[in-house]
Amino acid sequence: ILRTGDELTLKLVSNNLPQIGAPAIIAEKDEPQTRDRGVYTGKVEKAVGEEIVIIMPTHTLSKVGVIVRSKDNGERKASGILTGRGGSALLDQVLSNENLSEGDIVVTSGEGKLPAELLIGTVSKVFKKESAPWKQGEVGLAIKPENLDYVFFVSNY
Repeated sequence: ILRTGDELTLKLVSNNLPQIGAPAIIAEKDEPQTRDRGVYTGKVEKAVGEEIVIIMPTHTLSKVGVIVRSKDNGERKASGILTGRGGSALLDQVLSNENLSEGDIVVTSGEGKLPAELLIGTVSKVFKKESAPWKQGEVGLAIKPENLDYVFFVSNY
């Protein structure tokens, strides 16, 4: 796996070439927060020969519908859109009347071509302006791309 900015380049180790736009998911058996679900790594941007390029959630081309769940009990607290900011991920368009706290869990909403409830990360910082109709938050990714060995592609769900 080669990381270049907000992209991962992977070498294909099976005969099943993923479709462009397919979600890339990992499952880390040693991480307790990922035990019951996969972890969203990004989406397939291109595939050339045996190499696949994944656009990570921090890439400026990335936008993902998300749900925010309580770190304490897993209950749904809010929803929004996760947008890549080139090296960081911003949780945006969270309604101002929804509760958002540092440490809350961010998962995919299931909108678009993504399965629901894939772990993305946790809210690391909350931004709120009193007059704004929504809140924003910074999200720390659940994975460290440099530690990946294998990434799985979902083709049917």
